[in-house]
Amino acid sequence: MVASADHRKPDGSGWVILADPEGNEFCVLRSESDRAEQERRTQGR
Repeated sequence: MVASADHRKPDGSGWVILADPEGNEFCVLRSESDRAEQERRTQGR
């Protein structure tokens, strides 16, 4: 897979578009719970 476009924001929201070797594209989003867990870890709670 190759990232063909990165639409993420500094807070982790947004999406990345990946393309397989045949050129099929897939959008990947981080879940709200994943972003909340990252925020919790960076704030040391």
